[in-house]
Amino acid sequence: MRMRKKREGEERKKAGVKGPWRPEQDAQLVKLVHQYGPRNWSLISSLIPGRTGKSCRLRWCNQLRPEVHHRPYTLEEDNLIVQAHAIHGNKWATIARLLPGRTDNAVKNRWNSALQRRPHLDPAKGFNPFGATQNKRQRLDSSNNGDSVAGKPAEANAMQPKAEEERKCMMQILQQMIAQEVKSYIDGLVSEAKDNLAI
Repeated sequence: MRMRKKREGEERKKAGVKGPWRPEQDAQLVKLVHQYGPRNWSLISSLIPGRTGKSCRLRWCNQLRPEVHHRPYTLEEDNLIVQAHAIHGNKWATIARLLPGRTDNAVKNRWNSALQRRPHLDPAKGFNPFGATQNKRQRLDSSNNGDSVAGKPAEANAMQPKAEEERKCMMQILQQMIAQEVKSYIDGLVSEAKDNLAI
């Protein structure tokens, strides 16, 4: 068993494919995906020496797919990631759906490399992604001074502002998503019109 694995490793080294993807491999992967579709990764990987199906799928999904953006993150995107992380936690695929052109892996990397460590984004220091300046303890303490209103416990009343803040946050996220979709659609129409005029 070990001999076979060792032999396979030597064959891969001889083929020179270990390590980062080379431009000619990227071109070959793009051609094969267009030919066979972005589903049959075992077949595609068998035609690229030394690459596995998983490696081909990840390269396509995270780097080569035409819908993937490779531009720097905007302030709006960063704010959206912070707000969505406050709601969804580490559900990167859910957060990535709010950012067209960004993959779950790219969003996770952005969070871990830049956003998580910013001191002004630390919820423990009073940051509230929903726009309020008070932290949760301050909201609970100041909410009706512990009295109940309309027969509801003070705790239930304290939760209403949070629910309202979350609703406002979600509305803001949805508005940003719609604006991005409309802009993308119009840019596509303009590009298509220019292409038609060039013909």
